[in-house]
Formats: sequence, C-alpha cells, structure tokens
Amino acid sequence: MNVQVPKVRGTHDILPDDAAIYRFIDRTARGIFELRDFSEIIIPTFERAELFVRSTGETTDIVEKEMYTFQDKKGRMLALRPEGTPGIVRAYLENNLDKKSPLTKFYYSGQMFRYDKPQEGRYREFFQAGCEYFGEPRPVADAEVIFLMKEIFSRLGITGLHISINSLGCPECRKAYRDKLAAFLESIASDLCDDCGVRIRKNPMRTLDCKIDAKKIKETNTPKILDFLCRQCSDHFSETVQLLKGINVDFEIDPYIVRGLDYYTRTVFELTAGDSDALAAGGRYDNLIEQMGGAPTPAAGFALGIDRTVNLLKKSAAANKTAGLSGTIGPATQNALATQNAP
Repeated sequence: MNVQVPKVRGTHDILPDDAAIYRFIDRTARGIFELRDFSEIIIPTFERAELFVRSTGETTDIVEKEMYTFQDKKGRMLALRPEGTPGIVRAYLENNLDKKSPLTKFYYSGQMFRYDKPQEGRYREFFQAGCEYFGEPRPVADAEVIFLMKEIFSRLGITGLHISINSLGCPECRKAYRDKLAAFLESIASDLCDDCGVRIRKNPMRTLDCKIDAKKIKETNTPKILDFLCRQCSDHFSETVQLLKGINVDFEIDPYIVRGLDYYTRTVFELTAGDSDALAAGGRYDNLIEQMGGAPTPAAGFALGIDRTVNLLKKSAAANKTAGLSGTIGPATQNALATQNAP
C-alpha cells in the first residue's frame, strides 16, 4: 500500500515478531552483564557534537562522514549518538562516579545513529548493547570483556564463533608504526581509493579499516603493528593471550585489526560468525577518560550489534527449518524465534 509519508531511508520498522527477538537478545546481554556486576547507565540520545569529535576521533569516518549533527534553537551543535562509550565516559565524570570506586563496571543498551550506506544488517538507526570496565590496568580486564562478549553469543546458541584480536600499542610505540605504514602506503597510493589517499596523510592506520581497500592493503606486504610494540605493550598483549587460553576462549591474532575509533590503545578485538560482518567488537582505551577531563584511568569494553545478531538468528532458524536441523542455535533462541510462527 502506498503511504504519503514513508519511513526514512536507513530506518526500519521492527514488527512484533522481530521485536520479540530483539528483546530476547537484549535480555540475554543484560543478564550476563549484571551477573558480572555491571550496572546500567541510560545515556542521552543526543550530546554535544564536540564530545564525539574529542573522543571517537576527528579523522574517523564516523565523525567526518556518518554523524548526524544539528543546531538547536540556541545555536549549539548537537549530535545523535553514533556509539555509546563517549556518553558513558561523560556521565561517569559529570556525575562524579569516578570518586566512588577505583573499579567500576557499566553497561548500556539502545539506539545509535550513523549516516551509513543502508544494507543488510547495517542501518542508519541501529541497536547496540555494550559494557565498559573502568579502573583495571591489567590484562585481566581485556580477558574479562572478551569472555563476556563470547558468553553472550554462546548463550544465544550461535555456533561458529570467530574471535580476532590485535594490539594497537600505546601512543609512544605507535608513532614509529604510523611513520613506517605511511611510507609503505605512499608506495601503493596510486592503487588506493581517494579516501585512503587522504588517510595516508592524516591517519594512515585508518586505511586498514577502509571499506574499499582494506583487503587489498592487507594482502600486500604491509607492516604489522605487532612488530613495533614497546616492551610494556608487548608484555600486556602476551599476558592477554595467555589469559584467554586459560579460560578456553578460542581466537586468532589478526595484526591488521584497528577498529574505527581513535581512542583505542593496546588490545582490540572483534567477533564474527561464519561469513558475517563483525557482530561485536571492542578494545582497551586507557587514555580516553583523561582526555575527557578525568584522572588517568585504564578502561576496556565492547559493543554488540543487535540488528546484525537478529538477522543472523533468523537466517540460522530458516536454514535449520529447511534442513530439518536444530543444532546451530540453542533451545532458548529457538523458543524466541518460534514466536514468529505462533498464532
């Protein structure tokens, strides 16, 4: 039926059948966060745009191309939140939560907004749930948030999980890598997209996250950041690896994961299933809280994409039904998906 005012491109109506799956995933994530003593913070849907420029990064695609910004009636530049971490950090500092305990754990869930190219599992308004662990400098925090990420998807009954990890080092050891990477990229610049040409000059590590050329760059003899880590960062990464092995988290080391946010330091990671895009991702960000006006505070966290997870569960359920199987997703997930066929 034709309607006079259709929905905005990049948004989607979540009808009752799918809403049940969204809520099921959200409840599962919340349950695991709360089991590990994470407390919920509900952050505003919009913030001052400066918050994301200072945190997410001025040269990131999110800030340069994807952020929804607008002026309010008093001329202040505001932005719909493109991610959750900056708002959590602001709330943590503005409400003096940093004075209450040296170790604090928070989680959030809600809609985020990015002016991205709409495609399957990628919307301009999308749902995320995530957690933040403040105050723990040791690799135990890295291992815990990676374990929680895996546990959520395992609890959903999703099999074929694949976790990739890397270390981005600290600002000191990263400088030598950026210089080496930029010099290498200049030698192949004629084969790269225009955006990568700009990134080489502004922030060469962003080329490793390019939607067009990342694969091409990684398939050449591109320098690896793991070869440039200082002793402290190398030791931190080695200990993280050993902790993950000790708690039976399967993973691979991918020296080209950088993620799309400038605040990450040391450990970064992402989770996929089959041939999916990243269903969840995160890392450590030891400098962000100080950068936002707080005391030096180590931190780590991750976010999971609820929309992509819904799509994966629906595909798995459809494939299982066609093949007469039930082993790809767990019983609880099968029950949630069964609501789609309930009278």
